[in-house]
Amino acid sequence: MQTRPKAKGPSWIVALALVAAAGCGSVADDRVTARNQATKATCDQYQFCGDIGAGKTYATYDACTVQWQANWDSYWPANLCQGKIDQAALHVCLSAIGGTSCTNILDFFSTLGKCSKENICIGAADAAVD
Repeated sequence: MQTRPKAKGPSWIVALALVAAAGCGSVADDRVTARNQATKATCDQYQFCGDIGAGKTYATYDACTVQWQANWDSYWPANLCQGKIDQAALHVCLSAIGGTSCTNILDFFSTLGKCSKENICIGAADAAVD
């Protein structure tokens, strides 16, 4: 029976470093993931309300997606939000988007308030005061 040679040195440190480095990739993408979720929810709601199509608010679903990706990028800037998305607040935001009235502009602005960077990005409210 052959046995494997034992690793020399603190190999567990190397393994831990590799796991930590791999985890950083997912943290770096949380703002983009949140943006994509909010974009889909927003365009799904526009579609539900009949606002996507020829002569409507957005000619196509793709046009809505391009516009709202840019809007969410602007609302949740990388310098304030990257790696700082409050998942509970994001859930509230996404639920609000899905429940936004098709005919009430005040409800639209209420939804935007629930989805503000001060609510979604941990620490953004403090940065806005500085």
